[in-house]
Amino acid sequence: MAWWDDVVEFAGSVVGAAGDVVEGAVDAVTEVAEEVTETVTDVADAGLDAMRDAAAAISPALGAIANVGLGVIKGAVHAVTDAFGIAFDILRNVGKLISDILHLNLADVIGDLGNLVINIGQAVVWALRVIFGAYFGKEVSDYFMRDRALTFIRTLIIGEFGKTEGEAILSKLGSGTTHFGLPINASVRIMRADSSAGADSFPFAALHPKTLDLFALAGLLSFNSFRIARGRTRVVQVDAAGNDMWWWPMTRSAIRSFLASGGTSIRIRAYAITSYAAGRAMRTAFRKFKKLCIDLKWGTSFNLPSLQAFVTQPCRNAREFSFFAGIDGNPIDALWFAQNTPRDGQPDQDGMPLSIAIFGFEDGKFGLTTGRTINRGRLSACGGHSTADTCITGIPRQAGDYLTLDTDGDGTNDAAPADACGCGVTWRDPWPPYFSRVVLTHELGHYFGLAHAGHDGIDKIMISTADGSSRWDWSDSWWRLWLHGDAEFVEEDVEHAWRFIVKKMPHVLRAL
Repeated sequence: MAWWDDVVEFAGSVVGAAGDVVEGAVDAVTEVAEEVTETVTDVADAGLDAMRDAAAAISPALGAIANVGLGVIKGAVHAVTDAFGIAFDILRNVGKLISDILHLNLADVIGDLGNLVINIGQAVVWALRVIFGAYFGKEVSDYFMRDRALTFIRTLIIGEFGKTEGEAILSKLGSGTTHFGLPINASVRIMRADSSAGADSFPFAALHPKTLDLFALAGLLSFNSFRIARGRTRVVQVDAAGNDMWWWPMTRSAIRSFLASGGTSIRIRAYAITSYAAGRAMRTAFRKFKKLCIDLKWGTSFNLPSLQAFVTQPCRNAREFSFFAGIDGNPIDALWFAQNTPRDGQPDQDGMPLSIAIFGFEDGKFGLTTGRTINRGRLSACGGHSTADTCITGIPRQAGDYLTLDTDGDGTNDAAPADACGCGVTWRDPWPPYFSRVVLTHELGHYFGLAHAGHDGIDKIMISTADGSSRWDWSDSWWRLWLHGDAEFVEEDVEHAWRFIVKKMPHVLRAL
């Protein structure tokens, strides 16, 4: 490269560094402000929900009155929270837009403008939902839905376990108290690729540019930066002590030098998702699962996620980078989980879902659930609303529970039938963030027995157009979308999830 090219690239790096400072400052301020707002909302929700459950435990009539009165108050709280949330998102997106302009990163500039358009749409929808009372109607209807859910769950548990044991389980779940919910200890890992020499060393230089684009991975301009579904990955330099140099901007010149040296000039790490994006997905799942009467308790807090120390999962090769799910429909992800994570599918792990944020999937999907055989397929005898025992999602315990595990495509089963069948979920963070934050919730829905079938309409969390779900269910999608303003679990999801828990995970309930 000529000397003037070096000068231009140096100048661009300096300007880009200034953009990073602007973006970092905006992100820090908005994350703190957002955390205060969200935490206050969570505390208010817990208090209002406790009063509602307490009223319902006294009498159905008092519960109905509480559903309306407390539902209206909760709706007002969420309306204010969402208004602040939209404002904070706009500030974050403007900060990133400034940074990307200074980086001359046209691809991300386009993405930032798209995010701002989404923010404008959110603001319009927010105003309409406030004016026409949707915020208040949503919370009131959710409280009445909770009454139906608690009645269903109680009948199901008594019918399955009998009066004595069933009442004991219900008592541990909080039946008749100020809170009812199944506590689930969930955890998150972020996949991390490291160029260091060692057992977990990742060959960045050898895989660039065919398997991965290191520039796009670092948020710098390249042809692959224009991929619409590119996730929010992060690349940092590593110092001699093995610590992330988060304060030192990753530049094009540094990456060029790294690639030219065959990956030896500096040590770098790549993360499959930013801590902030992981925290947003975790908080979303925490809130959405309350409708299923399930309390997700995350091992790593989603509060101020950028300051949290997330557990990482090594990414060592191209197969793990483009998470290789299987050959000809035969999954090998179960074997990978059993061999590479703490989840080998044993019954005592059923109530401890492990979620791993990964770089991508070989077939372009956004998420994958491992260790579950979902029987309610659209084309099978089990329809989306079937409650027959044979239609309940199964939990395979051994590799032999699958037809074959042919990892190299030679037609021979590579796994002995007694090999462990791991369990958990993997997900990625595609653009736009407004939708990607629900992917983790969707995959955890599968983990607790939910399927795609019967979920037509983008108002439903378990929709999958790739699996045949229609984007619109003209009977109720528009109504639900206006009422909720977001994708939600529906009434049938409570039934299917708890039938799965009671029939396939009774040991989890007995161990409470």
